[in-house]
Amino acid sequence: MTVPNPVGLNTPVLSNIDQADIYGIEVDLDFVPNEHVEFYASLGFIDNEVEDSDPAFDGNEVAATPRWNYNLMGRLNYPLGGTGTVTLQASYSWQDDVFFGVDNDPLERFESYGVADARLIWRSMDEKYVLEAYVQNLSDEEYLVHSFTSGAAGGGAVGIWGLPRTYGIRATVNF
Repeated sequence: MTVPNPVGLNTPVLSNIDQADIYGIEVDLDFVPNEHVEFYASLGFIDNEVEDSDPAFDGNEVAATPRWNYNLMGRLNYPLGGTGTVTLQASYSWQDDVFFGVDNDPLERFESYGVADARLIWRSMDEKYVLEAYVQNLSDEEYLVHSFTSGAAGGGAVGIWGLPRTYGIRATVNF
């Protein structure tokens, strides 16, 4: 939240709320039909409401708390005889829209988004050596991880973007 300072410019102010009612549920499911295939899914729901003596906050949503979210992951493990195991993994995470401030300023709100990732992993038989190729945020989704209103004259908001498509190779030696 921002308020005007004595010279007329907006100044960010940190405020605590009196109370919030929050309840929810999360369900996780693991399904492993055989030694080569794994599936994982989770679904979360959170309902929340701020209860505050300040009418600017009362009845608002708690900051950075998506109502719905889910995660999906599938993994295929393929043995390579005496040389180790190859694993192909794909995952997808989605979250509902959020406000980044308790005042629920529309400038601090961001829409729902989802991010897909993929990995190809080789592990030696003794798991001492691991080689992994990965791509995170496959579709190069643009999403905010935080936003706050600016103290600049005329207002506005400043946002911190999530990582763009990222890829690489990782090698690990376990001792």
